[in-house]
Amino acid sequence: MRVAIFRLKRMHSVDSTVLHVFEQFIRQMHEQDRHVIFCGVRQELLPILRSYGLVDLLGTDNVLLTGQGIFVSVKKAIERARVLLGSSIDATGVEIDDETEELTYEI
Repeated sequence: MRVAIFRLKRMHSVDSTVLHVFEQFIRQMHEQDRHVIFCGVRQELLPILRSYGLVDLLGTDNVLLTGQGIFVSVKKAIERARVLLGSSIDATGVEIDDETEELTYEI
């Protein structure tokens, strides 16, 4: 695996243990000249990732906010992975619907 993409769309809260595991994983990937991309990042999660240092560790180009449609940030993450790898990935079999995602509420 040369690029790992984490879709964080459903992540509403995060604790220091999860942040630490992410940090260690990202550092290990970087040591092996590999990449990590976070996509679907909710606006309220961004300050937490930034304050822990993960945005700096990943690079701002590898942190993609959630979009207005279904899998918009996933498509952007795949395009980013192509840039990082010099277009050497094939995601032609990935079917992505462009319709707007329904709003959901969790209680």
